[in-house]
Amino acid sequence: MDEITLEALTHRIERLERRNRTLVGGCVILAGLIFLLGATAGNVAEEIRTKELLLLDKNGQVRAWLDSTGLFLGGKGGKLSAGLAVTPEGLPGLIFYDKGGLPRTRLGLQANGMQGLVLTDGNGKGRATLAMETDGSPYLRLDDKEGRPRGGFAVRNDGSPRLILADYRVELHLSVDGSPRLVLGDQDGKPRVEVTVLASGSAALGFADNQAKSRVLLGMLADGTPTLALHERGGKIIWKAP
Repeated sequence: MDEITLEALTHRIERLERRNRTLVGGCVILAGLIFLLGATAGNVAEEIRTKELLLLDKNGQVRAWLDSTGLFLGGKGGKLSAGLAVTPEGLPGLIFYDKGGLPRTRLGLQANGMQGLVLTDGNGKGRATLAMETDGSPYLRLDDKEGRPRGGFAVRNDGSPRLILADYRVELHLSVDGSPRLVLGDQDGKPRVEVTVLASGSAALGFADNQAKSRVLLGMLADGTPTLALHERGGKIIWKAP
C-alpha cells in the first residue's frame, strides 16, 4: 500500500506544528470565546463561530487546536501528539506522533476507497502496512528500512491465501480446493519457476523465460505417468512426451 494519501495530511499537520511555535495570540482568542460563552450564569451562547479554536494549559502552552481541517493535540513543548484531519481531497486520516514529533502511526483512506494502517520507524519510513483492497481483500506488507517490500500476506475474496517474500521473488499460493503452488521470481519479480500440485493428484514443474513465458513443463499425472513439454516463445508446443 502507498503512503496512503496521508502524505498531504502529514505535511498539513507539520505546518500547523511550525505555526504553533509562534501562536502568541492564543490567549486573546480564548478570552474572546469566554466572552461569547458568557461570564455570568444563565447566559449561554447557542452558537460559536470562529476560524480556529485553541486550548491552552495553565502555563499558556497551546495543547489542542481545532480548525476547518481537523483537530490536533499537542504534548509538552508544543510537539504534536496526534492529529485527526481531512486532506484537501476530503479524505479523513488519523496520525500519532512520537515524543520527537515524528509520525509513527497512520490510519486513513485513499481516493480509490482503499483503507489502511501504516506503522513507521524512527526515520519516518513505513515499515508495516495493514490494508484492505477496494474489493475487500485484506493484506499485510512488511518493508525494509529502504522502503522495499520484503514480506507480505494476503487473502483473496475466494478465500485463497498468498504469502509473498522479497519483493515477489518467492510466492506461495493455496487455491480454494487446497492445491498448493510455489512461484520463484527473478530480480525483476517476473515468475521463472513454478511448482504445482493439483487436487487431482497431478504435479508439475514449469520453467519460464525472462519474459515470464512458459517454455518447459515437466509433469507427473495422477496415475504416475511422467510428461514433458517444450514450448516456443509464442506458447506453441514444439516437442512433448509421451
